Amino acid sequence: MEEIQEISALIENIPRFMGTLFENLESDSDIKLNNTEEKTLIVLLKDKNRPMIDYSRKLGLTKGYFTCVADNLENKGLIERKTDSNDRRIFQITLTEQGRMIAEKIDRAHNRHITAKIASLESEDLEKLRNALETIHSITLKLKQGKGNK
Repeated sequence: MEEIQEISALIENIPRFMGTLFENLESDSDIKLNNTEEKTLIVLLKDKNRPMIDYSRKLGLTKGYFTCVADNLENKGLIERKTDSNDRRIFQITLTEQGRMIAEKIDRAHNRHITAKIASLESEDLEKLRNALETIHSITLKLKQGKGNK
């Protein structure tokens, strides 16, 4: 039980890690966007034509808050919402052409920023980071499949 509590405490460092990784990131967008809107555009770019609930879960946002984010992006002409042909209660979200271009630009800026940030690490630290991230990814997949339960 003590090990699980230690792991839980370490998990709380993940948002700090992300904050450190993205601090001083200059937005490369022609349209004023907040961090959540930028992250949403990148997720929409990489994982296309999904229901809104999938994106809210992927971004770790409540359904209500994600709806506000989607409203803002739709008002800026960056996304479109369409009802699912099988279930009219479900909305699919897609990037508009302008949204796709801006998402690609933001994604390139994020990648350049992260690359520059981690380039300052020693090779031993880079290897540790790679291993840690690969482990986190693998465990995330197991948890999603319900295989993380004993």
